[in-house]
Amino acid sequence: RVFVRYKVKLSPRTADIWDAIERAGDMGIEVQELGNMFYSQKSERKARALMSRQVVRINEWMDTAKAGVRVCNQRGLPYRVIRR
Repeated sequence: RVFVRYKVKLSPRTADIWDAIERAGDMGIEVQELGNMFYSQKSERKARALMSRQVVRINEWMDTAKAGVRVCNQRGLPYRVIRR
């Protein structure tokens, strides 16, 4: 199965990650919370690293597609979707 968000094809898990971040709205969602949602079987450190890599990939795909949106992931702040 493939899901499309802003003209970008995403796997089910990646689409779920995008949706969780987008649903969080302007307040955003902490990387630890995302890690617990999607990588609960991993250590907190590993889950955070995996989530960070997923977000970098999502942003690369959104940028390539000129989607006009991306995940803002400033150090220490919650992840949130921003319009560009």
